Amino acid sequence: GSALSSVFSADGGRIKRADGGSFAEQYQRSKQAQQTAQDVLANYKTEPCKRPPRLCRQGYACPQYHNSKDKRRSPRKFKYRSTPCPNVKHGEEWGEPGNCDAGDSCSYCHTRTEQQFHPEIYKSTKCNDVQQSGYCPRGVFCAFAHVERKCIM
Repeated sequence: GSALSSVFSADGGRIKRADGGSFAEQYQRSKQAQQTAQDVLANYKTEPCKRPPRLCRQGYACPQYHNSKDKRRSPRKFKYRSTPCPNVKHGEEWGEPGNCDAGDSCSYCHTRTEQQFHPEIYKSTKCNDVQQSGYCPRGVFCAFAHVERKCIM
């Protein structure tokens, strides 16, 4: 199994926010959240789902991919920019990644997932769900920022 499977609980991958606690506890939670974000960035949607086709109902909450448009090349193994491949994305529409003859060696991203979870873009924009309702259904698998970075002096 992937490293992600062992990191997330059975409750759909949500991390419950705990308010209060000692500085050491808050620091430990922050370190765990950073490690989780690093694991998601490195591994999310880079391996095929083990369940038979159409039997996985988790969608974005499943750390593995289900089809070619859901798949993501690991940024640790492949070097590609956050810019969409002109052979795959036309206007606002993402086409089939197979439309690019360069395949995995292409220097551009081929899917919305590759773009949103690219190290240059991941967590760089605030999550609309958290801003509007204070809750995000995607939990740790959200590509957008849920908390403001605070500077502790």
